[in-house]
Amino acid sequence: MLRMETLGLASASKPEDNMFKRLFWPTVHNQYDVDLLGRQGFWIAAAVGILSFVILTIGGHVIVGMATALVYLAGACGIRERSIAASTLIFILYFFNFAITQFVTLRAGGFSNPILGLVILMLLAANVRATFQSRNWMSGEDTELPERSTESFGDVVANGLPVKIWKITKYPFFVLAALLLLLTMMGSAMLLINPIPTPKEQSREANSLSIEVAPPAH
Repeated sequence: MLRMETLGLASASKPEDNMFKRLFWPTVHNQYDVDLLGRQGFWIAAAVGILSFVILTIGGHVIVGMATALVYLAGACGIRERSIAASTLIFILYFFNFAITQFVTLRAGGFSNPILGLVILMLLAANVRATFQSRNWMSGEDTELPERSTESFGDVVANGLPVKIWKITKYPFFVLAALLLLLTMMGSAMLLINPIPTPKEQSREANSLSIEVAPPAH
């Protein structure tokens, strides 16, 4: 007697992924899933770039803010175009910036809620994994990519523009991203070697200063 599963009339039940896994580490079954993650990664990287520009500009670092924004915006297009290198570089850049921010804040005696940063890190990591999986499929039989809609304004920005922008900014992105990553890593090393003194340490140094009073000259 044939089993129902053999006839395709029934299938074994699979445990559903929990909400955390579906959001931050989704199962990638096909190129359509990769496309959805790429669109999500595009918006995240673009938002990080714009926000970084605003924060750095307010802090008086206009040139650094512009360079950072250009890297993340170009990287967002690379993520959308399934570039493994772009996805990996953007993830590493954000990881170092996130780690430095948390370190400096803690050393200064403040508190910065790391939840949002960790969420962005996990979403960017999911894009790195998806682009690797897509490349493996492209080297095999699954070479058909889903069509991208350009009906709404959001579709034009996320689906239409990255193709054109990435062709122009691909090589400048890698050069600028490498320089920015090098500067970020150098800054991280300097903070580890010469950490910023905490408010208590600054107060202790101020209290330890002595004023020398020279005797009056005859």
